[in-house]
Amino acid sequence: MRSTTPLGVLAFACAVAPVSAQTLMGSQAGVASQNFGAAVVSAGFQDADTYADLLVGSPGLGRVECISGRFLATGAGANVLWTITSSSSSAGFGSSIAAVGDLTGDGVTDFVVGEPLYKFNPFGSVTNGAVHLVNGASHTLVATIYGSSNTRLGGVVVSVNDQNGDGEHEVAVTALPTNTVDASQIHIISGAAFSGTKSLANASHTSLNSNGANEFGETLASGFDLNGDGKRDLAIGSPRMFGESGLLSVVSADGQYTTLAAYTGASQTKTAASISATHDYNGDGVVDFVVGAPGWSTNHAVEDGRALVLSGANLRTFSLPFELATFSIGTGSTHNRFGAAVRASADLNRDGVGDFLIGAPEYSTFTSAKRGQVAIYSGATLTKLATVFGASNERLGAVLLGALQDVNGDLAPEFVVAGPAACSGGLSCGVVKLYSLAPFPASTYCGGKVNSQGCTPAMGSSGFASASSTAPFDVSCSNALNLVNGLFFYSHAPQATPFQGGTKCVASPFRRTPLLGSGGIAGGVNCSGVLSYDFNARIQSGVDSSLVVSAEIFVQCWSRDSASASGTSLSNGLRFFINP
Repeated sequence: MRSTTPLGVLAFACAVAPVSAQTLMGSQAGVASQNFGAAVVSAGFQDADTYADLLVGSPGLGRVECISGRFLATGAGANVLWTITSSSSSAGFGSSIAAVGDLTGDGVTDFVVGEPLYKFNPFGSVTNGAVHLVNGASHTLVATIYGSSNTRLGGVVVSVNDQNGDGEHEVAVTALPTNTVDASQIHIISGAAFSGTKSLANASHTSLNSNGANEFGETLASGFDLNGDGKRDLAIGSPRMFGESGLLSVVSADGQYTTLAAYTGASQTKTAASISATHDYNGDGVVDFVVGAPGWSTNHAVEDGRALVLSGANLRTFSLPFELATFSIGTGSTHNRFGAAVRASADLNRDGVGDFLIGAPEYSTFTSAKRGQVAIYSGATLTKLATVFGASNERLGAVLLGALQDVNGDLAPEFVVAGPAACSGGLSCGVVKLYSLAPFPASTYCGGKVNSQGCTPAMGSSGFASASSTAPFDVSCSNALNLVNGLFFYSHAPQATPFQGGTKCVASPFRRTPLLGSGGIAGGVNCSGVLSYDFNARIQSGVDSSLVVSAEIFVQCWSRDSASASGTSLSNGLRFFINP
């Protein structure tokens, strides 16, 4: 259910307390210098089982492996279904991977793999870079296109679907220079050009650079249609441009490179170091952009990092505000590089709206260095759903795949994250992990109002909200005044507006529970009161038809406080999802 609350310009720094019930379903680690997980894409169903598989790049060893989804989800069977290896183990084969439809005409999806340090003359000193076509059926390299001299073609590869009407996917590819003189370029290569081995000059393509700047175009994203012409467009990230402010450029991918939108980051933030765009988060019918700015910090001295959700409609029309929301880990964090990776994901929390992930691969604690973390946010409400953390030196969150499929039957897809630099001692082994977001525990948000006795009523819960479980899900409000009446009121969207001397944390329209008594210790007014209510009983009673599996609920407690100016007391907010 989409929030109807106006978003405006919101800023979140741990606005919702992180929850911790996420389940690590399985993981696969690499060996020393492998960089396992530098690129991760869904490979579809590569064998006869019902589990979606993964293609995982290991540029440190120059190979791509098809990892079994069944093994990741259950630990059963072989972990690697097939492997394809480059002729050179040191040219970065597997740095990037993109699914490109059926370019070989055999009815099976094929893949383009980048090898940015490829040399056409393996005994020479000139770097060309290359992109290779992998046949999805035979699992063999069937075509190679290599770049011009002193370039690193293939550092990033994305499909832009069919742009010229020939039924083949076109492929957008970065080509950064190996020096500080030549220009960075973006090339869109015709899908029909992938046959045999040929130079980029002999392959049908178009090219774009920005006034010869060698800081242009370090990252790419597609999968969206901003101008509504029925074709995919292309987002280009240049995080080191303009004194590392960073530039997001959105252009048509038809070879004309018509500018559709642009956004320049704040000073020294490295904005657009990561980009993803698939969903409309504010309900205006236009795709919105999730953009990482890992260089951001309050004093520009350390890279705490942040991420932004930018309005596609406002970028398209150059109308303020561009920012729908900004996110950071919070104060007191340093060198986390939050926003080094972002990913717009399919719906993870079963509310019908796509969600998004933000990675902070350098996140550390006092006891564990470079753990990395990944924060998962609701696309409907732009609030944090969960956070997963890596182990020491895993640097989890440098690469994000997002939703894969529902493998455990909880009606929500599991998601994949990676840390290609994982390993102690700088060995860059790499790790890929599969997580389940459910069961969805409750979390608190917003702020309560201090009552006439100097106490702040606080929401809490016990158990999980469920449409079928016989166990209770008790929602409670402690630190309430004793021996007074109160109730819980709830809706499907949060809010933070002044109300009766406190904050109303629940958006209208809302519903109320029956009137409840706080109980507590008799003998004078005190804060021993507790209001409690079993929400599972309400969910399963059918009294409210909106309390269904996947619904997101925001609830707050109201109670009497006759000594206060308003005569009422308000708690903070509690947020939960209804599990199956």
